[in-house]
Amino acid sequence: MTENEHWDAPAAPVQKIPEPPRPQHLTRIELAAWVVYGLVAILLLVIPIATHSFSLPDIAAWVLLIATVTMTGIWLRNGALRGPEWLKPEDYERYLREIQRIPGADEDGTARPRPPARRADPKRSGGPPPPP
Repeated sequence: MTENEHWDAPAAPVQKIPEPPRPQHLTRIELAAWVVYGLVAILLLVIPIATHSFSLPDIAAWVLLIATVTMTGIWLRNGALRGPEWLKPEDYERYLREIQRIPGADEDGTARPRPPARRADPKRSGGPPPPP
Protein backbone atom coordinates (compact mmCIF):
# COMPACT_ATOMS: atom_id res chain seq x y z
CA MET A 1 0.00 0.00 0.00
CA THR A 2 1.35 3.41 -0.88
CA GLU A 3 1.24 6.34 1.45
CA ASN A 4 -0.92 9.22 0.36
CA GLU A 5 0.60 12.59 1.14
CA HIS A 6 -2.84 14.20 1.63
CA TRP A 7 -4.02 11.52 4.06
CA ASP A 8 -3.58 13.65 7.16
CA ALA A 9 -4.78 16.92 5.59
CA PRO A 10 -7.82 18.47 7.27
CA ALA A 11 -11.12 17.99 5.47
CA ALA A 12 -12.41 20.90 3.43
CA PRO A 13 -15.42 22.62 4.99
CA VAL A 14 -18.76 21.73 3.43
CA GLN A 15 -20.35 24.67 1.68
CA LYS A 16 -23.97 25.21 2.54
CA ILE A 17 -26.28 25.48 -0.44
CA PRO A 18 -28.17 28.77 -0.26
CA GLU A 19 -31.92 28.49 0.18
CA PRO A 20 -34.09 29.69 -2.68
CA PRO A 21 -35.63 33.11 -2.11
CA ARG A 22 -39.02 33.21 -0.42
CA PRO A 23 -41.94 34.16 -2.64
CA GLN A 24 -43.08 37.75 -2.69
CA HIS A 25 -45.53 38.83 -0.04
CA LEU A 26 -48.21 39.21 -2.70
CA THR A 27 -48.24 37.04 -5.79
CA ARG A 28 -49.05 38.53 -9.16
CA ILE A 29 -52.55 37.04 -9.06
CA GLU A 30 -53.26 38.54 -5.64
CA LEU A 31 -51.89 41.89 -6.76
CA ALA A 32 -54.04 41.75 -9.91
CA ALA A 33 -57.11 41.00 -7.77
CA TRP A 34 -56.47 44.08 -5.61
CA VAL A 35 -56.03 46.20 -8.77
CA VAL A 36 -59.37 44.92 -10.11
CA TYR A 37 -61.04 45.73 -6.77
CA GLY A 38 -59.63 49.26 -7.03
CA LEU A 39 -60.86 49.70 -10.59
CA VAL A 40 -64.35 48.49 -9.65
CA ALA A 41 -64.40 50.94 -6.74
CA ILE A 42 -63.42 53.79 -9.07
CA LEU A 43 -66.17 52.79 -11.50
CA LEU A 44 -68.66 52.64 -8.65
CA LEU A 45 -67.75 56.23 -7.84
CA VAL A 46 -67.47 57.62 -11.37
CA ILE A 47 -70.68 56.17 -12.86
CA PRO A 48 -73.10 57.59 -10.23
CA ILE A 49 -71.30 60.95 -10.33
CA ALA A 50 -71.49 61.06 -14.15
CA THR A 51 -75.16 60.06 -14.28
CA HIS A 52 -76.12 62.21 -11.25
CA SER A 53 -78.04 59.31 -9.73
CA PHE A 54 -77.36 57.02 -6.84
CA SER A 55 -79.90 54.19 -6.68
CA LEU A 56 -80.47 50.80 -5.07
CA PRO A 57 -78.27 48.88 -7.59
CA ASP A 58 -75.37 51.23 -6.76
CA ILE A 59 -75.80 50.53 -3.05
CA ALA A 60 -75.97 46.79 -3.72
CA ALA A 61 -72.78 46.97 -5.83
CA TRP A 62 -70.96 48.81 -3.01
CA VAL A 63 -72.13 46.25 -0.45
CA LEU A 64 -70.91 43.39 -2.66
CA LEU A 65 -67.55 45.09 -3.25
CA ILE A 66 -67.01 45.77 0.45
CA ALA A 67 -67.97 42.19 1.34
CA THR A 68 -65.61 40.78 -1.30
CA VAL A 69 -62.69 42.96 -0.20
CA THR A 70 -63.33 42.09 3.46
CA MET A 71 -63.54 38.38 2.71
CA THR A 72 -60.32 38.47 0.66
CA GLY A 73 -58.52 40.41 3.38
CA ILE A 74 -59.59 37.89 6.04
CA TRP A 75 -58.48 34.97 3.87
CA LEU A 76 -55.12 36.61 3.25
CA ARG A 77 -54.57 37.26 6.97
CA ASN A 78 -55.27 33.69 8.07
CA GLY A 79 -53.44 32.13 5.12
CA ALA A 80 -56.38 30.45 3.39
CA LEU A 81 -55.30 31.80 -0.02
CA ARG A 82 -51.69 30.72 0.31
CA GLY A 83 -50.70 27.70 -1.72
CA PRO A 84 -47.82 25.24 -1.37
CA GLU A 85 -45.27 27.83 -2.54
CA TRP A 86 -45.66 29.57 0.83
CA LEU A 87 -44.89 26.48 2.91
CA LYS A 88 -41.59 25.62 4.56
CA PRO A 89 -39.88 22.51 3.12
CA GLU A 90 -40.95 20.22 5.99
CA ASP A 91 -44.54 21.54 5.84
CA TYR A 92 -44.54 21.05 2.07
CA GLU A 93 -43.45 17.42 2.49
CA ARG A 94 -46.26 16.87 5.01
CA TYR A 95 -48.71 18.53 2.58
CA LEU A 96 -47.56 16.20 -0.22
CA ARG A 97 -47.95 13.13 2.02
CA GLU A 98 -51.49 14.22 2.92
CA ILE A 99 -52.68 14.71 -0.65
CA GLN A 100 -50.96 11.54 -1.91
CA ARG A 101 -52.20 9.31 0.90
CA ILE A 102 -53.99 6.16 -0.22
CA PRO A 103 -57.49 5.83 1.27
CA GLY A 104 -57.50 3.03 3.85
CA ALA A 105 -53.73 3.16 4.25
CA ASP A 106 -51.86 3.08 7.54
CA GLU A 107 -49.92 6.08 8.83
CA ASP A 108 -46.76 4.87 7.09
CA GLY A 109 -48.55 5.04 3.74
CA THR A 110 -48.84 1.32 3.00
CA ALA A 111 -52.24 -0.03 2.12
CA ARG A 112 -53.48 -3.44 3.20
CA PRO A 113 -53.51 -5.96 0.34
CA ARG A 114 -56.93 -6.67 -1.09
CA PRO A 115 -57.95 -10.13 -2.26
CA PRO A 116 -58.72 -10.38 -5.97
CA ALA A 117 -62.37 -10.26 -6.94
CA ARG A 118 -64.06 -13.59 -7.58
CA ARG A 119 -65.66 -14.34 -10.90
CA ALA A 120 -69.42 -14.09 -11.07
CA ASP A 121 -69.87 -17.52 -12.73
CA PRO A 122 -68.44 -20.75 -11.28
CA LYS A 123 -66.51 -21.71 -14.46
CA ARG A 124 -62.76 -21.84 -14.34
CA SER A 125 -60.95 -19.10 -16.18
CA GLY A 126 -58.59 -21.55 -17.93
CA GLY A 127 -61.31 -23.43 -19.77
CA PRO A 128 -61.83 -23.37 -23.54
CA PRO A 129 -63.73 -20.41 -25.04
CA PRO A 130 -67.45 -20.85 -25.62
CA PRO A 131 -68.50 -22.03 -29.11
CA PRO A 132 -69.57 -19.25 -31.52
